[in-house]
Amino acid sequence: GLDQEKRRLFWMSLTGDTFQVLTEGWVPGQMGLARGLSDNYVKFTFPSRTPIVNEFVRVRAVRMNDQGVMGEAIEG
Repeated sequence: GLDQEKRRLFWMSLTGDTFQVLTEGWVPGQMGLARGLSDNYVKFTFPSRTPIVNEFVRVRAVRMNDQGVMGEAIEG
């Protein structure tokens, strides 16, 4: 519907931007894929070697997926 389309367009507008994401551990059933929320409540997933919980990680938005935005952690 319209709500889904607006959400998709918003997520796409974030591509390339960097966010502070508060981590919530791995995506259930997907070891190696962390999840979390940005300060503006966008759901992020990104590859991670460990299940990071309750830590802020800098994440660059790469593309949209079914759960929100797929990103990549940025060192430093």
